[in-house]
Amino acid sequence: DQKPANIQVTYQRGFLNNATHALDLLGFLLGPSKLKKIKIGSYMFDEFKDDPTVSLVAEYGSVPVSIQGLQQAGFSFFEIRIWFKNILISIEKSGESVRVYSAGLNDESSYYLPLEKKSSPFDEINAIQDAFSFLVTGVENCINDPSIEDNFESSYLVNYQSLKIIKKICLN
Repeated sequence: DQKPANIQVTYQRGFLNNATHALDLLGFLLGPSKLKKIKIGSYMFDEFKDDPTVSLVAEYGSVPVSIQGLQQAGFSFFEIRIWFKNILISIEKSGESVRVYSAGLNDESSYYLPLEKKSSPFDEINAIQDAFSFLVTGVENCINDPSIEDNFESSYLVNYQSLKIIKKICLN
C-alpha cells in the first residue's frame, strides 16, 4: 500500500515509438495521470524524422519521473523502475522479466540495508510471452461483451500528450 517515490524509464528509438508504451504501462499499474512540470533535457531525431528520442524529467501525478531516451543506441532497450520507500519493482529486458527488490531497516540504526531480490509471483515467467495470452483473452472479452471497459481513452490521452511534447521540441 505504499505510494511510489520515484519512477525511472529508460528507452530508445523515438518517444512516440517506445516511451509511450512506458506511460501506458504506468497508467495501467498506477492509474491514469498526465505528465506535469515537464522539463525537456536532450532530444535527437536519431531513428525517425518526426519522432525524437527524448530525455525529460516531470511528475506523473505527484511522483517524480525521469525518462531517459538512449540516443543513437544500436540495440533494443526498455526498462521501467518504480521506487518505493524500501521496495524497487524493476521491469527489465523489454518487459521480459519483472523483479522485486526490498531493503530492510537496520536494527542498529535508522539506515536501510542494501536492496535484495525477493521472490515474487513474477519469478520464472516470461512476462512478454505470458502477456500475449492475457491480451488475446482481453480483446476477445471486449469483443464479446461491449460493457467491458477498454483503455482506449487513456491510451489516446498518453499519445496526445506525447505529441504535444514533440510539437514543443519541433517549435524550438
